[in-house]
Amino acid sequence: MLPLLLLLVVVLGGCGTLQPVTVPADARPEPGNAPTAAASLPPAFQGADASAVMPLLRLPPSELQRTLALEQRIVIEARDENQKLVKRQIEVVLEADASTLHVVVLYMGQTAAVLDWDGTQLREKRSIWWPSGLSSERVLSELQLALWPAESIRAALPAGWTLKEEAQVRLLQATWGNAQETVVRIQYQSDSPGSSGSGAPAVPAYTELLNLRDGYRLTIRSRALDP
Repeated sequence: MLPLLLLLVVVLGGCGTLQPVTVPADARPEPGNAPTAAASLPPAFQGADASAVMPLLRLPPSELQRTLALEQRIVIEARDENQKLVKRQIEVVLEADASTLHVVVLYMGQTAAVLDWDGTQLREKRSIWWPSGLSSERVLSELQLALWPAESIRAALPAGWTLKEEAQVRLLQATWGNAQETVVRIQYQSDSPGSSGSGAPAVPAYTELLNLRDGYRLTIRSRALDP
């Protein structure tokens, strides 16, 4: 099964009109009960329960504790089924305040997807060539893993999952028995992701997100949009 971001790498290159999609969303999970997404597990985790399955974050916009208006250039790197390294570049416009997160994904100047999250429901419009296997819930979750305060993320993680943060690195780790796996590693540069006065991470000019389990890398360059 291709990793979700690899699906995007393979499919990008087409174009089409946007199709509205409303993603069914339950009420916000109770702390420690984030929903999970199925993924292939490494051998040490075969037979593990849901604690070893990648959680999906659904944190409300208000927990970001600030407003954001960013333009991001994202390079996606993944290996295809023949182990050939494939790269694609997308642009993302991200705006967030206490009530809404709005994300526009662009490829070669064309709109690939539009996501709106109000803390209860995730609405999506996507091009007909946007891969169905790439869920908007996963896009939302990885944005929040990189940008939301560590305290909010930790409170939402299910049992068996931890978030470690030190200097300019975040590690999302899964534990099963005596085995521990680093699933996602996020490296920040230029600005510190550590706590500011509000407890929210600073937005660095450069971020690298490495998903070690699914085998893809996101290199993200961000700049603030002019007010």
